[in-house]
Formats: sequence, C-alpha cells, structure tokens
Amino acid sequence: ALEKALLGDTDQPQRLVGHLTAGVGAGAVAVEGLNDTDRVTLCDTSGHAHVLKHTDTTCALFTTDLAQGIYIIAVAGKTLKFLVP
Repeated sequence: ALEKALLGDTDQPQRLVGHLTAGVGAGAVAVEGLNDTDRVTLCDTSGHAHVLKHTDTTCALFTTDLAQGIYIIAVAGKTLKFLVP
C-alpha cells in the first residue's frame, strides 16, 4: 500500500491510486478525482473513524476544525497521513 507522510504544509499533490490525488495545503486537505462510489474515511491515531461526504469529484477537509495530532485519510485501499500541529 502506498503511504505518504506529509508533515506541515505542501502544495505537491500525491497520487493515491489511478485517478485519485490528494494534497495538504495551508489549513486544508483535499482528495480529488473521486467517483460516486469512492468512500473517503478520516481516522485518528486512537482509532476513531469518520466517513467524509463528497458531492462531486473533490472531498475537502479544513484541518482548522481538527484537534492536534496525526490523521489518516483512506480511500480506494490507499492512505495519506498528515499532521495537524
């Protein structure tokens, strides 16, 4: 499985699988290229998981709404790790 740790801010999107890319920017995380059937899950290191809703091809999450810690977004069997300082 492709796992990419992103610590801090970066403008470089990461290819997750096939048509999906994800990136971490200032105060937000986005997954692009989603299909209607793609399920995006946000997990924290304590095991809490939440399915993120998306209404089009992009799922955006504002990290300012999250507590400090390490988070993992899972979609299509791939993961993206990021830190909220």
